[in-house]
Amino acid sequence: VLFVIDNSCSMSQEQEDLSASASKFARTLIGSDVDFQIGVITTDSPELRGPIVTPATTDIVGELESQFLVGTSGNPVEKGMDQAIATTSSGGAFSWDSGVLREDSFLTMIFVTDEPGDDIRDVLDYSDWFQ
Repeated sequence: VLFVIDNSCSMSQEQEDLSASASKFARTLIGSDVDFQIGVITTDSPELRGPIVTPATTDIVGELESQFLVGTSGNPVEKGMDQAIATTSSGGAFSWDSGVLREDSFLTMIFVTDEPGDDIRDVLDYSDWFQ
């Protein structure tokens, strides 16, 4: 699961709400047999906000709560789809190279923003890339 969180100046409340919901999200995963890996990036950087969260993470909820609070000093030009491509591309932190994407895995992306993105490609180009 890749979370792409808008870190522009208008996102304080949305990030707080997301962080407060981390336990609900995590409980579902923790109680399952899913071998999950969760990463968090922002709409202006493909770099992970912290370590990959897995079933072996000591404090899954605390880690997610912390990582979901990405801050509000980011670029007001949100390019979340472009950052998602960058982090899942060869050499990216959430890619095949890093071992996060695996042959038997499903990539799920969750975008948290309060406005349309300013990405440079057409929506179909992004769809083709991720498929």
